[in-house]
Amino acid sequence: TTTSEAYSALTDTMFYRVILASGTCGGDTSDVEIVYVDPATVGGTTSVNDTVCYGNNSGTIYLNGQTGNIVQWEMSTDGGNNWIALASNADSINYVNLTTTTIYRALVLSGVCTPALYSTADTITVDPAAVAGTIAGSASVCEGTGSGVLTVSGVTGTIVDWESSTDGGVTWVSTGVTSTTLNWSNPADTTWYHVIVASGACGNDTSAAVVITTFPKPVAAFTADTVCFGNATTFTNSTTIASGGIQFQSWTFCPAIPAGGVEAGAVAGWTGAVAEGAGPTPNRPSI
Repeated sequence: TTTSEAYSALTDTMFYRVILASGTCGGDTSDVEIVYVDPATVGGTTSVNDTVCYGNNSGTIYLNGQTGNIVQWEMSTDGGNNWIALASNADSINYVNLTTTTIYRALVLSGVCTPALYSTADTITVDPAAVAGTIAGSASVCEGTGSGVLTVSGVTGTIVDWESSTDGGVTWVSTGVTSTTLNWSNPADTTWYHVIVASGACGNDTSAAVVITTFPKPVAAFTADTVCFGNATTFTNSTTIASGGIQFQSWTFCPAIPAGGVEAGAVAGWTGAVAEGAGPTPNRPSI
C-alpha cells in the first residue's frame, strides 16, 4: 500500500499495476508497468572441428544451445592468442579455402544479462598438400650384382610406402619401406622405384620414379676348326648376350704368336663381349 514496490531476483517477466481507492468515489487502476526478465546468457557450442586440405576446402560452422543473440563471430589463426571480429551475427558461419589452421567462436549476449559470453571454440585444422619429393641414387649395374641406397628429399607429409616395378612402371609392388631411404642389392632385372606420400585430408602424392638399370651378363665363347699340326685354323666368336649389344671384343694369345703361326695349346683365352653401356667383367673361356 506504499507508493513504491521493490523487486529482486526475478526469474520471469512481471506485470505490475496499482489500484487506488478514494472514499465513496470507487477505485481506479493504474497503467501496467512491465519488468522484462531476460534469460541468462549461454554461449552455446560449435560443432565441426574438421580437418581439411590446404587451399581446397569449404564448410559451415553451426552454433547450438546458445541463449541470447549472437553479437559477432571471431576467428584466430595463431592458436587463439589474437582474435579477429567477423561481420556476421547469424547462427552459422562459412569458411572457404583456408590455408592455415583457424579457430572460430561466437560471442553471445542475452538482453541485459551481461557479460556477453563466448561459445566453445571450433578448430578447422588445415593439412598441407602432400609433396612426394625427389629421389636420388639411380644406378646401372650388372645383373645380380651391386648395391646402393635411394634417398628421397623435399617430402611434405608422411611416407606411406616405397614401391618397385620390374615392367617399366606398368605394375607396382609394395616394398613395405616407410623411411626416407631404401636399400637395394643384387637386382636381377631393371627396377623402377617411387615413393608415395600422404598428408592428412589432402590425399596422396607420388614421386617421379628412379631406375636401377640392370645389364645382362654376356656369355663369352668361341669356336675353332680342328686341323693338322702346322696348318692354319680359324677362331670364331660365338658370344651370346640376352639383351643389348656387343660393346667391344678382343683376342688374347699367349705366349707371343710365333712367326710360323699359332701352335696347338698356345691359345690362353679370349676376352669377350660386354653388355652395352656399362657392364660386367666378361667370362673368359680358355682352351
